[in-house]
Formats: sequence, structure tokens, C-alpha cells
Amino acid sequence: MDGLPKELILWILALPLAGSLFHALLGGFLVRTLGEKSGKWLIGALGTGVVLGAFALGWQLLQAMLKLPENQRTVNYLLTDWIKIGALAIPIEFIIDPLSLLMTLIVTGVGGLIHLYATGYMADDEDYPRFFTYFNWSWRGDLVATNGVSQPAQPAPVVDAFGDIVSGSVAVYGWNGGWGYRFEAHTGGLMKVGVRWYDPAIGRFVQKDPWL
Repeated sequence: MDGLPKELILWILALPLAGSLFHALLGGFLVRTLGEKSGKWLIGALGTGVVLGAFALGWQLLQAMLKLPENQRTVNYLLTDWIKIGALAIPIEFIIDPLSLLMTLIVTGVGGLIHLYATGYMADDEDYPRFFTYFNWSWRGDLVATNGVSQPAQPAPVVDAFGDIVSGSVAVYGWNGGWGYRFEAHTGGLMKVGVRWYDPAIGRFVQKDPWL
């Protein structure tokens, strides 16, 4: 889409990854070479800087998107096809829209402050480079989860006071244990709802609430 620097999403994801790799490969060397104080300062500054840098790029991308018409503010950025066999295609794809970018700013803004705090809180840790290796890596995962493409959200089913479906489909939420509902074998079709047994055939609980 013209006017939208979509490639920035790759830099937003790449910065924490680059920081993690830097700490893993060179962190220990820097501490030994520059001394503990200077080495840890550089590692902390870089570890914080890559996250705050991702925040700055996210802000730039959001500002560019808000200049577009509302009907053009959702873009899928296809990086490549991860798996493609016949009709099966599983892409590596990211969604760029105001909500995902807002979440990106929250993740990187708050994350940058947490990294900054950790530079002092973890200053006496003997394995300081390893800590920031994992710390930057975890924020990379948060950003992938924030911008990754998933299936459209499905509305929850609407039920009446007895648990009967009024509208929607329970299949989306009907996995065993989901939403506190559990189907047990050899119960004649009874359903465990929280701590009580429920009979879908009659639309009633078959035991009293033990908490009341």
C-alpha cells in the first residue's frame, strides 16, 4: 500500500532478536574485555535500546497508518510461505492495523521501561549477559504474537438461564474443559460445569451448588 512503510514491521521484530543474539554471542566477551562495570553498562544500554527502538519504529508506522483512509488501515504483510504442499499453504504473515500497532507500542514502551529497570535491578547478577539474552528474546516473542495473523474471532454463543443455545454455535468453545465445561465418560451425557453436574437433556443442574 502506497505511503505505508510496511517493511518497518520486520525491523520492529528484528531489533529485539538482534539484541538477544548480540548478548548471547558477545555479552560475555564484552564483560571480560571492558570490565564488569563498563561491559554490563553496554549490555544494559543495548538491551534497552533495541526495545525502545522498536517502540519508535512502531510509533512511526502507526502515524503513517493513521493518515490513510479508515478502510485502508488493515494490511497483511506476507513475508514468505513457510509450508506449501499442493493446496496446503501456511504463510509467515503479519497483520498491520491500528490495534496491533497500539499493542506493539504498549509491549515495547512498557517493555523498554522494564528493561531499563532491570539494568539496575540485575546489576549484581553474575550472568548478566545471559539474562538480557533471554529478556530480549522474550520480547521478540511478544511482538510476533501481537502482530501475527490468526483466524477471525468468533462470537461466543448466547445461552438462556438453563444453558440452552439461543444463538451462535457452541462448537467453537466446546473443547473439553473450555470455559469451565467438561464432558466426562460414562456419565450418561452429563456435563461438569464448574463443580456441579448439569444434564443438557433436561436443561437443569442435577445437584446443588456446594458453595451456596
